Amino acid sequence: MEELEFYNDMYRYAFDLAVFDAEHFETGFLTCNPQNGIDNEKALELVGSSMYLLRNIAKQIRDAEADLNAYVSQLSFGMMFQYCFDKGVELMFHYVKGTTPIPTTFYVPDCMTNEGPDIPVQYQPGDDVIFRLGSIFHELKEYCKKKYPERIGTEEYIFCFFRIAAFLGFLYCSETKL
Repeated sequence: MEELEFYNDMYRYAFDLAVFDAEHFETGFLTCNPQNGIDNEKALELVGSSMYLLRNIAKQIRDAEADLNAYVSQLSFGMMFQYCFDKGVELMFHYVKGTTPIPTTFYVPDCMTNEGPDIPVQYQPGDDVIFRLGSIFHELKEYCKKKYPERIGTEEYIFCFFRIAAFLGFLYCSETKL
């Protein structure tokens, strides 16, 4: 299967889990009702910035440890997933607010002490969203184990999870009235 097909399938599955409906009561937190829009130019800039930052975090992992599985389990893949979600929320917040330059950075060791996105507390995701995000992470891992066992632990797999987490963070922030 092509890399793009893998990413698209994983994104679709994660998005379906994240949309709040009767079928996804335990994982859903998105309403598909954006409160904050950004123009096309800013959207492209946001995607470019996030991909650079997410590749940076994947590179930090690769450079720090040759065996990605050992490093990811050591740092806790789930905490890294939440960290990337929080950074997605933070990036979108700053884009919507027009902050320049965007102060968001990724640094792998920060995920172990992650205290949420660096934005005002009233815009931060609550415990219910973080709990649901954890459920999505678990469901996504199980889905990948069943459908794409050959990709488990690869850099492509890890990067895909980071991208999905940041994307869900963008969507969450777009639904938060700023």
